[in-house]
Amino acid sequence: MNALKTTTAAILLAALAALPAYAGNQTRQPAVLPTAAVEHTQLYVEVEGPLTRSMMYSDDLADAFYDLLQNQFDREDVKLELKQTSRGEKNELPALQIRILQWRTTRMGDIECRIAASYEDKNGNTNLGTFEGTTFAIMRSSAFRSLDAERAASDAIDRLLDALRDKKIL
Repeated sequence: MNALKTTTAAILLAALAALPAYAGNQTRQPAVLPTAAVEHTQLYVEVEGPLTRSMMYSDDLADAFYDLLQNQFDREDVKLELKQTSRGEKNELPALQIRILQWRTTRMGDIECRIAASYEDKNGNTNLGTFEGTTFAIMRSSAFRSLDAERAASDAIDRLLDALRDKKIL
């Protein structure tokens, strides 16, 4: 078993060492988007938490969702700087408004995250629709609940990003 690991490591190192020689004199130019396609570098994001009895709890959920959104944008290598705005603030444009409709555990133990989103720019307001993410957590212990909640929200954010790309916003 140890010889197999050593052989595999040696093959990988040899392949990595040969990679620059294989590339030769080819130089890669970074992809540059036309300036017309990149109109903005910042996106103002307002996340409104779900209706709860406690405003602090609702705000905490909204902040957690914004953090997940920012992580997802970074992971997807979206070249926009996100700026979080609060409810009632006058948003600069372009702005993305997200409302968390539900982020809950179902009776079966699954976790659902349902959001509604709209996008506003100088051309007006565009309703992006509702997006849902679900994590199937049947027979999982409560120790995994926060991870499952994060996965459900990330699934909803992935669907939101797809809609933003379809509408040529990203």
